[in-house]
Amino acid sequence: MSNKRAHPHFKDRNSMDWCVEWSDALGRAKAEGKWILIEFGRAA
Repeated sequence: MSNKRAHPHFKDRNSMDWCVEWSDALGRAKAEGKWILIEFGRAA
């Protein structure tokens, strides 16, 4: 079982750990020394 959070709009088979709040993503990226992928869109 994966601890990754699912994509908020579609089933991505937990390929990434998704954040929906900027502050959460920024804090995690800084703590882990990682980049941020920004996906811009809306649920269909």
